[in-house]
Amino acid sequence: MRRLALGFMCCLLLMFSAGHIKAQTCNGSLGDPVVSESFNQQGPLPNSQAQNIQYTADPCPQDGQYTVVRSYAPPCNQNNWHSVPGDHTGNGGYMIVVNASYTKSQFFEKRVSGLCGNTVYELSVYILDLMRKDIDGPGVIHPALRFLIEDGSGNVIRDTSIAIGSTAGPEFIKRGVMFATTPNSDEVILKIFNDADGGYGNDFILDDIAFRACGPQVSAAFTDIGEQDYAPECPSSGTKQYTMRATSSQTGYAYQWQQFINEEWQDIPGANANTYVANIDLSKGGKYEYRAGVAKAGNLGSEYCRVYSLPRTILIYEKPVLAPINDVTICRGSNATINLSGGVRYLINGPDGLRVETSNSQYTFQQPDPPQGWGYTAYAYSADGCMSEPRTFRIIVKPPFTTTVTANTDTICDGQFVQLEATNNIADDYTYSWSPAAGLSATDVADPVASPQKTTTYTVTVSNGACIDTKQVTITVLHPPAIELAERREMFEGTPIRFDPVYSGDITSYRWFPEEGLDDPTSANPLVVATEDMTYTVTATGPCAIAIATVSVRVYQKINIPNTFTPNGDGINDVWNIEDLATYPTSETLIFNRNGQQVFRSIGYTTPWDGRFNSSQLPAGTYYYIIDLKNNTPKVAGYVTLLR
Repeated sequence: MRRLALGFMCCLLLMFSAGHIKAQTCNGSLGDPVVSESFNQQGPLPNSQAQNIQYTADPCPQDGQYTVVRSYAPPCNQNNWHSVPGDHTGNGGYMIVVNASYTKSQFFEKRVSGLCGNTVYELSVYILDLMRKDIDGPGVIHPALRFLIEDGSGNVIRDTSIAIGSTAGPEFIKRGVMFATTPNSDEVILKIFNDADGGYGNDFILDDIAFRACGPQVSAAFTDIGEQDYAPECPSSGTKQYTMRATSSQTGYAYQWQQFINEEWQDIPGANANTYVANIDLSKGGKYEYRAGVAKAGNLGSEYCRVYSLPRTILIYEKPVLAPINDVTICRGSNATINLSGGVRYLINGPDGLRVETSNSQYTFQQPDPPQGWGYTAYAYSADGCMSEPRTFRIIVKPPFTTTVTANTDTICDGQFVQLEATNNIADDYTYSWSPAAGLSATDVADPVASPQKTTTYTVTVSNGACIDTKQVTITVLHPPAIELAERREMFEGTPIRFDPVYSGDITSYRWFPEEGLDDPTSANPLVVATEDMTYTVTATGPCAIAIATVSVRVYQKINIPNTFTPNGDGINDVWNIEDLATYPTSETLIFNRNGQQVFRSIGYTTPWDGRFNSSQLPAGTYYYIIDLKNNTPKVAGYVTLLR
């Protein structure tokens, strides 16, 4: 065992003795970073770190200057530099942008303590050549960095240079250097030099300088599933033991198992064997990560001396939770749809061996009719294949029914009431909805009282929670008669008129009184041929009431106007006598000679004209008259001949 270890160290010493070699990284297992310089704040570096180089806040540093930024997209160096969106980790951290000096010189120094003696370490750094590859050519200088590692006393442990080439895009390249500490040293000094001539190019970004122990290859595996990274498990009751075994490519190393708790790796007390048994509670979901660390027996207590296996994870998946499923009530012959959520696929078990698998969020049963009292059970499955607790639900199938609607009468007078009632041929719990609501005492009962103001057809919709039936009933509303009739009518003797009353409401018969002068006293609008003034009364009779109206008829006598008279004193035809004109007491009679001179005027015509004007006899001749009866009838005009 001692020869093996000595051989490993001798090889490393031979490797470290070379001055300019290719970049190297650890081929075994690595420990956690002893130190990680990620330039985690803006502004100049401490004076102890920045050497022979000047800080500038300008985003375009000149030769011999540097700046610290989160991202880099300035139009610097004639736009020949890459635009860099962020640091190498992509977490919004800082990085250092260097425009190297014309002369080769040191520009960075860092003292690192807490190392373990006689231990191999990997120094790693991420470097980005700022010059774009598409402008690469003669005269372009690419960065070359010299890494000088000394022990705490200044003795050189490692001295090597690494060349950096351009890339098509802004790409961080990891470069590593291996070195071994001296047996009694826990401190080293890192010095980084610009190892290329200045000029056009030699501009770069540095990020994440780290020191990590490098040791033998360490692996950890589950004893039952081997090198698999994860041991997945669906939740269940009880606990389960998981056994992990660690192996090292070299002997002489001690073990320490760790668990990742509260975002950090913590030692498990007493877990120093190459196997570890984890007891995991399977009743709840969780993620349990373990790894094995190894170090020389005397250095195991220092985490900076250890190297670690890759983590092994025990993953207890979260149990999916199937949302409650509501019972579904349907009418026999209909389909039933349920909603499913909480999983990526679902299993439904039901009566008569029913088994359904679906990945849809809804499932429709086609015309189900399960035995009464039987239920269904559903499960949800997660994407990890874990099954939820069961959910039960029922599909309740209701039978169709028939509704009958009755009314104690289908005809009422305005203002009266009628009792409606909806009955069903199957006993069940029903809901009712009547429409329209106008005139109803209630709309959600089986037997509302209706008092509509007009003839109305009522519709009732009945439901037992699934099946629906609709029926109608019409209630006819009768209204009392009403009559609009003029109080007075006028007519000429011998010229008939017709009564024209306006009726409304429901009427079954008409009767006029007295019957004298009427063509049909049972007609709604009889013809009147009266010979004298009369007063008539009409009675309209309906199912609910009667209406009475009265009209007075004024009968004007017919006047006969003679066209000649002979006022010669012989006692015959000595005056112009107009029969019945005296029955028009407000009438006006005017007589004119041929010259238009008024020679006679009379109101009522109680004294007939005797052919005189101002007590003097008028000569024989033709005279002209105008008679206004003052009863809204046209004036009567004509001529009369006076003879002597």
